[in-house]
Amino acid sequence: MDRMGRMMAVSLLGILTILLLRGIPHATDYVFPDTVGISATRAFDSTLVSEGDTLVVTVSLINSEPDSLRNLYFADHIPQELFDISTVEVWVNGVLLSDTAYIHEVGAGDEVFIGTEPHRWVIEAPPDSLGDRPCSQIINPSTGSLQIVYTARCTTGGRLHFPGYTWSGQLTGTNVVETFGYNDSVLVSSDILSTIDDLGVILSGADIFLFWSPPRDDVGIDHYVVFRDTFPEFDSGGGDSIGVTMDTFYVEEAAGCIGDPGTNCFYLVRAVDITGKESDDSNCAGEFDRYLDNAK
Repeated sequence: MDRMGRMMAVSLLGILTILLLRGIPHATDYVFPDTVGISATRAFDSTLVSEGDTLVVTVSLINSEPDSLRNLYFADHIPQELFDISTVEVWVNGVLLSDTAYIHEVGAGDEVFIGTEPHRWVIEAPPDSLGDRPCSQIINPSTGSLQIVYTARCTTGGRLHFPGYTWSGQLTGTNVVETFGYNDSVLVSSDILSTIDDLGVILSGADIFLFWSPPRDDVGIDHYVVFRDTFPEFDSGGGDSIGVTMDTFYVEEAAGCIGDPGTNCFYLVRAVDITGKESDDSNCAGEFDRYLDNAK
């Protein structure tokens, strides 16, 4: 496959990766303790966000048990890098609730993970537990369901750690309120991709050895593209792409410019992550020769 074909293949792979990251939510299923007919899921619309993006989180619960599920609340521990946490909608047994039929409260006394803020959605409250804020939603037996959708905005780049979430509830056939947590550790990454700033050059015979350090990236570097030109401080738009590598070095064999004062070679590198995002041009490094005038 020629260089153009390789680059097209890499680009298609990057596009496919973006579709996979954007189109398939992270979801984890759990079963309530001592039951086989209740499951819970937390899903994210994306695991790749940028500063200012809005993340959509969907929490679902299915009750296939023969008893109703009562005294239910859900608590999520949301990274402090997220703000403007808003409830989009709450559904119980297929019915959309008004915002007065449930309670969304912040810092509700649940176990707090470092770097997070607890948010709790109360669906039904035990008698007198919330004073004048009654909630009376019961999850039906056999076909009952609950879905909570909330949004959060990202204030900064980096990895956002969702350490876990908690359910509390009681089946009507028992007198015990079960509280149980899931250490469902989820990383939501930003699309930060820094610029390579330490590109260096070593001459080895007729070859030119380029080397650099991997840039900061919160998704994962897929490959590097190497560019060359005969003018210093060029940009990648004006240079020739001479190769692709997955390593943090590249060797141009028999470069043809070594020892020739009339031809100088300059290089720069761009990183490409697994989503297809490219970094800016690296610093420019090169090889050049000069005539020595021995005249006296």
